[in-house]
Amino acid sequence: MKESIVLFTLVLLIGATTRSQNISEIYKNEIIKLEAESGYGKLNNWEDIFSTPDFSLITHLGLHNQIAVAPEGSVFMSHKYLPEIWKFDTKGNFVKKFEPKNSKPGNSPTMPQVEGIFNGKYFFTINGYDGIQFFDFDGNHIKTLSLDFSPANCRSLENNKIAVFGYIPWKNRHSKRIIIIKDFISGEEIVIWSQIVNNKRGNMVVNLNDGSKMNLSIPGSSPIPRMATSKSGNLIIAFPDDGHVSVYSPEGIEIKSFQLKIEAVKIAQEDIDEYYNAGKSNVGRFEKRLKESGNFSNEEIEDMVSQYKVQLEKLRDKNVYPDHLPYFTNIIVDSEGNLLVFEYTERKHKASNKFRVYSYNLKGEFLNSSSFVSDEYKLRFSSHSFIFHNNYIYNVAEKKQGSGNLMRLVKFKVSE
Repeated sequence: MKESIVLFTLVLLIGATTRSQNISEIYKNEIIKLEAESGYGKLNNWEDIFSTPDFSLITHLGLHNQIAVAPEGSVFMSHKYLPEIWKFDTKGNFVKKFEPKNSKPGNSPTMPQVEGIFNGKYFFTINGYDGIQFFDFDGNHIKTLSLDFSPANCRSLENNKIAVFGYIPWKNRHSKRIIIIKDFISGEEIVIWSQIVNNKRGNMVVNLNDGSKMNLSIPGSSPIPRMATSKSGNLIIAFPDDGHVSVYSPEGIEIKSFQLKIEAVKIAQEDIDEYYNAGKSNVGRFEKRLKESGNFSNEEIEDMVSQYKVQLEKLRDKNVYPDHLPYFTNIIVDSEGNLLVFEYTERKHKASNKFRVYSYNLKGEFLNSSSFVSDEYKLRFSSHSFIFHNNYIYNVAEKKQGSGNLMRLVKFKVSE
């Protein structure tokens, strides 16, 4: 099965400094080693912070722990299993936790996901239907920006603007993907991009007795656009389906665009066979998860597992897959304005936790390639768990050795 490794695209954005040139030199090294800052978070009980609760008590499941780093270095992290935000001080030690309240009375608790820092004084979250919520660094609710669609990802821009990617239900099993730029003060919004997609292709659907559906995506199907904020506060949108990148001003004006020179990985028959075998191996896990939830009868579980097994046959049909995997998975901008793009490649690279680095300039011209590693940690490269701040890297990562829960909040420095 294809997995993702890092493809670093170094984009020298407007206003790049001499320091940006220096870090670009580090990226050119054959090996880029990330060294964890000793003593960071030393007072924490990591077992408690990253504990896995009783799933029978969990009604919602969040994304992986997402983080945002405030200007002074404190960190806000959304919990994967609890509707809470956890705050850490500049030394990485736990300070407090709090539960953002729903703005709509009567709503059940949801999983707020930390999305970023706004204007240097607020952090903001989304939870699927409650718009974008803004909080001060003590956890006090400041404002909610309402939306007419379900948000999935947000990026803070200059000039009191925020970019939002989300979904709108459409007819005939279609949905509309949309990216807008919204004004924090007036609430006015501009549509930057939209696309209507067929939800039928590439999805495995299990029907539940209450009329709802459980959707399971086939790998590589219909990749969503990725967003990042440039050093100067502009919006960067990159499209994994074709490798195209566009840069917009906070007012929604396209400034520039270019094509990444990345070769997409073709989906071969051996990949399809591996996806199918992996799906079969998950049948037991799927059944166990349903039982542990405590929400279904034995008859309901038997029916859903049976549906799942039938749906697995789709994984053998080459026609439900795209011709190739997405050109990349995520994009990240570092603290000096370089753009990092995560590319799909072979599983063996992920197993070694050694990541090749490809360098490109603003025009998409190839500059250099290298690799970076951490001796202590299995690095994670989600755009919300791998954060550059003041030339340090904050990461939610897993220790390679030890006992118990090995997840940690880590502060790395880049060594030459």
